[in-house]
Amino acid sequence: MSNKLLELKNISKTFGQTKALSNVTFDLERGEVHCLVGENGAGKSTLIKTLAGLVKADGGTITMEGKNVVIASPNDAQALGISVVHQELNLCNTLTVAENIFLGSESVKGVFLDKKAQNERAKDILADIDPTISPSTIVETLSTGKKQIIEIARAVSSGKNVIIFDEPTSSLSESETEKLYEIVETLKKKNIGIIYISHRLDEIYRLGDRVTVLRDGTAVGTLEKGDLDRDKIVAMMVGRSLVNYYIRDNKPGEEIVFEASNVTGALPRNASFYLKKGEILGFSGLVGAGRTELFKAIFGTDERVAGTFKLDGKEIELKTPAQCVKAGITYVPEDRKVEGLFLDDTILFNTTIGVLNQVINKFHVDRRKENEITEKYAKKMKLKASSYDQNVRALSGGNQQKVLLGRWLSVPGTKVLILDEPTRGVDVGAKADIYKVLDDLTAQGYSIIIISSELQEIVGMCDRVYVMRDGRIEGCLDKNEVSQVSIMKYALGEANG
Repeated sequence: MSNKLLELKNISKTFGQTKALSNVTFDLERGEVHCLVGENGAGKSTLIKTLAGLVKADGGTITMEGKNVVIASPNDAQALGISVVHQELNLCNTLTVAENIFLGSESVKGVFLDKKAQNERAKDILADIDPTISPSTIVETLSTGKKQIIEIARAVSSGKNVIIFDEPTSSLSESETEKLYEIVETLKKKNIGIIYISHRLDEIYRLGDRVTVLRDGTAVGTLEKGDLDRDKIVAMMVGRSLVNYYIRDNKPGEEIVFEASNVTGALPRNASFYLKKGEILGFSGLVGAGRTELFKAIFGTDERVAGTFKLDGKEIELKTPAQCVKAGITYVPEDRKVEGLFLDDTILFNTTIGVLNQVINKFHVDRRKENEITEKYAKKMKLKASSYDQNVRALSGGNQQKVLLGRWLSVPGTKVLILDEPTRGVDVGAKADIYKVLDDLTAQGYSIIIISSELQEIVGMCDRVYVMRDGRIEGCLDKNEVSQVSIMKYALGEANG
């Protein structure tokens, strides 16, 4: 007897002149994790929206347990037991856990809300997911990881057959990620079919029973668990083999460009380090170790109570972002959407906002100069966009990051680039592009600091690595000492034990 739960055959969808999906076939079995991977723009979101009833396919069929079904609305999806755990949290922070889980399907007694019954229903669902969460807790008091669990509980309440996870670990700590993996395994045992979308190939290996790869709106192949291979998946995703994925051809000099001594703020404590010319310097550590806080304190966006700095051997004063930029030190923040980009403005605006003196001529914008600067850095970053007048909100995560990097590269006199999680939410093709650009920049004399939670990125790209723990720098590893194991020993405080 077939265990096939869901099957999509020849699903197609066109938006204007863009073919988002072209005859995509995909199936899911009960108790299976079927991973869906592909670059941004490959068609993953459109396929998921089709299953969620948010987008109506132009052609193709969907069957549930062998019966043809029509999913024309979210209500249709819910009636079929299909639900989605979205990447972006979509909770009402002022409501309770139970109220969020059953929003739109509340427990009622007559015309009144039955809070007691609703809390009991929530408690039953949470028992299998995270029994430490109380149904009566106000959501805004919970951590990001706990909020993600509430999103999952909401999906479980309606997703009796299929639950779709869309980049669920993008903002979770390692411990929270492990908890999510446990939840996925629990849902599998309950015979729920799971579609799991992630850019993180480690997650794919950990959870996936099968992997289907989308590229340019088509399904290019499905791999069984025993056939999973990183290089094979990447080649299928980008249509080519990414030889030397972590590109680091250029070696740093011995000249010290930047020194920070005894930097102390709300979290960093007496942190000292140096950066060489042409070097890619890594900062690693567990979530909460103080990496981001250290560089925000240096850049002047967070409080700093102590710290001295030297640039090219001369002591300088750094108290504000403006002073840092003037000195040639720039900072690309971790959250590009909140702290980095003007999402509802154009690529032109976002690229040239840091060099307004070059593009504003008296009382008007010099469009020729604006286009010239944008074109230069768009080409350098291999930006993919239909037009430079396109709003950056419409771009993929990788292309948004490329716009932000291009902005800071356009600022004259930049010597030091501080990049906080430079490839978070970026697909493998765009990652390879960014790594190549960073390597090229070091050959041009730039010095780069990478703050990253991805150990493979740190090991693959960095010449030296500082590891932080509880606001302090625990140690520094040279290139020949850097490994995931050596980094974790320092991160856990075991290197000197």
